[in-house]
Amino acid sequence: MHPLAKALAAISLSLLFLSIFPNIFAQEVNNYNAVLRITAQVNVSGSLNIQKESEDAFLEELQVNLQYYPLNDDQHQVTSILGHSSPPSSIIKNNNFVFTWKKPRVDKFTYGISSNITSINNFPKIKERIFFPSKEIEEQFLLYDHETEFIDITGDIRAIANDIVTGETDYYTAVHNLAQWVTNNIEYNLSTLTAETVQKSSWVLANRIGVCDELTNLFISMARSVGIPARFVSGVVYTNLNNDFGSHGWAEVYFPGYGWVPFDVTFAQYGWVDPSHIRLAQTADSGEPAVSYSWRSRGISIEPEPISITTKVLEASGTIEPYATLRITPLATEVGLDSFVPIEAIASNPYQFYLPLQISFTKGPGFPDGFSRSVLLRPEETKRLYFIASTGNKFEDGFIYTSKLSAETSFGSTAESELVIRQDANTISLEEAREMVDALAEKENKLFLRNIDLSCLSDRPTYYVRETINVNCRVTNEGNTEIQNGKVCLFDECKPISLNIADEKNITFQTSLDDGRRLSIRVGNGETIRYAYVDVSIVSIPQVNISLQPESVSYYESLPLILNITSNTKVKNVQITLEDVGTFELREFGGSKQYEILVNGKDLPRDGIRAYATYEDVLGKQYNFEENIPIVVTDVPRYARALRAVRSLFT
Repeated sequence: MHPLAKALAAISLSLLFLSIFPNIFAQEVNNYNAVLRITAQVNVSGSLNIQKESEDAFLEELQVNLQYYPLNDDQHQVTSILGHSSPPSSIIKNNNFVFTWKKPRVDKFTYGISSNITSINNFPKIKERIFFPSKEIEEQFLLYDHETEFIDITGDIRAIANDIVTGETDYYTAVHNLAQWVTNNIEYNLSTLTAETVQKSSWVLANRIGVCDELTNLFISMARSVGIPARFVSGVVYTNLNNDFGSHGWAEVYFPGYGWVPFDVTFAQYGWVDPSHIRLAQTADSGEPAVSYSWRSRGISIEPEPISITTKVLEASGTIEPYATLRITPLATEVGLDSFVPIEAIASNPYQFYLPLQISFTKGPGFPDGFSRSVLLRPEETKRLYFIASTGNKFEDGFIYTSKLSAETSFGSTAESELVIRQDANTISLEEAREMVDALAEKENKLFLRNIDLSCLSDRPTYYVRETINVNCRVTNEGNTEIQNGKVCLFDECKPISLNIADEKNITFQTSLDDGRRLSIRVGNGETIRYAYVDVSIVSIPQVNISLQPESVSYYESLPLILNITSNTKVKNVQITLEDVGTFELREFGGSKQYEILVNGKDLPRDGIRAYATYEDVLGKQYNFEENIPIVVTDVPRYARALRAVRSLFT
């Protein structure tokens, strides 16, 4: 993923040439997001060959300067590290590992380090708001706020970055939004153009593709272009794409008063990285070499082999605190086939520090606009995010399906809900779902009206389809200023409201629905807003149907008669009586069901079977009906017809 650097001079060469080998790790995991601590063995090794270009070739001295090795920081502790080489060399560790051979008499050299490291799942807790743009950047960090060879800054990069942060006064939010833009708008693509050599940030922006190094380059360029210092980190990370460790690049952003904070735009980890991220180098530019070579010789050339980095997890232990609380709620609880359902996810941060989260659905029918979202929660903040789930249409007729929904945050908080899918329910199109989500997201971005209390209730929790729903709201001014020219709205219906100090008013809305959903009532004055929510369940009027198969039976036959019962929605206490055949009871039922009844053709009535049915809907309302189910008895002998005629005279 890194390029060969150019020759520095006739007798020196710099090289960055990595190859990723299969790695062995102690246990298979999906990711290390919620793991508290891992202990790992990290080995970095390389080799080079000497080529003699003349008969009197002679190597006086060879020196290898290895810049890649595990580093100590707030998240990582190197417990042991040793250099090794063959043939033996002098090894000096300063800022780098320096291997020196004096008058060697061999043609092949190997070198490297072996280390053990403990990595903790710990992220910087940013407690105070840092104003953006910041005027508190110390001089030593200004090295990381201008362009470099691969992390270039063009007019296009500067324009997009400025557009993203314009009007933002919170430093963390500005950095988070830049990182999120790169994750959402640049495709991770391991093509031949990006796999073998690093591309500049300007190339990545123009082509909208890249690998981890290049996504990170662009993010750093955008941050630096608006005065935010950032640097490139090289290392290894665990990925569940291959279930092993591989070379990786991410960024660190300088936060005044806190230091360097990690941002991985490839993994959407903003303000933290999981403990499988093991740092090996930190540089101003992504093209700086992992190893450099110098030598004094006559008639000698050097052919370096790729550097190998292998990582083995020795132990993974503990689970971190989940930090956030999470709830998920479908905004329509019952939908038809081929529906697209908006789902609201509510994440809350109870702590006195900023909390970066990724919310992902782990179970659900399908998510056409993506199953994962990132959000930054300020101290003690709650935010709502919106997803769209698709139901599909591969269901059998007459059945009612329940789809389980599960979501989790990057730190392990979980939430569950469910969605009912039935054939006769209303269908929500993708366009309608997106309009709902866009409207709700726009409301979420408005300022919160803190001095108004809004509480709403419906007169009961469950209604029939298109039945009138009464929603009663109480609005109270708890502040010390009057509220003028306000509006209270449900859907598109808005009612004016003005409130004196400590004033309280009641507002009533009437509406009707075809399916269950969460009603959103809002009060505001255009710039500020407050919400209340009412969950309403909708019950379809049940339609129970019964039929018999076959429709024709021979007088002489003894055969199973199939009783088919179907219902468009859930019903309970079902009792169906077939005259001269029997009674069938179901405590709860929805969809379709079959019973097999053994009958003799000679015992069946000639003019059909009389059926009586009683049942209740989920609200307890009782229904009943009776009908004659036609069935034809064939091959009836003359004596049976005569006997039937005689009996009819006495009944």
